[in-house]
Amino acid sequence: MEETKFLKEIEYACQEIRNRYFSIEVAQGKFSEEPWWIKKIELIEDNCKAFLELRKSEITWERDFGKLENSWDSKKKTN
Repeated sequence: MEETKFLKEIEYACQEIRNRYFSIEVAQGKFSEEPWWIKKIELIEDNCKAFLELRKSEITWERDFGKLENSWDSKKKTN
């Protein structure tokens, strides 16, 4: 599968997960606060869009447990 198609599939999967969550909330008559993982899903979707639109410098990931020493983002320069 080519990279662009793969990223589009990830983007659609994120939309489906989010839509499923909210449709269940509505069906059950619940309107609770968004769970933490919805923000993660939205971030994945935003990162896919940024990558596809050649805005790679805008890609971010917020770690819940701090940076890992040998991860891809540990080498990013901060100014």
